[in-house]
Amino acid sequence: MSTELGSVVRLLEAHKKRPTAPARGGSRGYDPKLPGSVYHKVINLHFLGYTADQVAQETGLSPEYVKWILKGRVAQLKLAEMQAAVDKETLDLRQKIEALVEPALEVYRQILEEPEVVGADIRLRKRTADTVLLDLAGKGAPKRMDVRQTHVKLTLDELAELKSRGIQEARKAGVLVLEEGEGVGD
Repeated sequence: MSTELGSVVRLLEAHKKRPTAPARGGSRGYDPKLPGSVYHKVINLHFLGYTADQVAQETGLSPEYVKWILKGRVAQLKLAEMQAAVDKETLDLRQKIEALVEPALEVYRQILEEPEVVGADIRLRKRTADTVLLDLAGKGAPKRMDVRQTHVKLTLDELAELKSRGIQEARKAGVLVLEEGEGVGD
């Protein structure tokens, strides 16, 4: 057997041994034959934003098997627990930042109302107050915007229908919209 043919045969045999999702009706999301570390790796990679195909590539499992694991109760509970931990950390950090907003506003007050009291260190204090107030507290203007656009050709009737649907959906969502006749071009 040639070396190329031998490597193809080994590749096919390895592919046959690759785990696939169990047949319908089996227990969902847990296979006792698979090591727990593989489950953890699948869950962690998914939590980091990898797609099922990317997770399958990283772990050597089939994409169907990865999806089967992720739909299981154990994985869903673990993912919810991980998200709750991240949410708690985010809220804690937000509270710490909010606590710094008052002192930053006090620095602004001193700069504007008592410039003689502030002293020579004013530039550093102002930059610090700017950082806390504008960047950390989210009170500054956006520095980066994500814009996605699509080009389509529409008739006037299609455009009017699209506009009408957009206004209806915005009202359902509770977003402020212009009334008919208030917008540009009406």
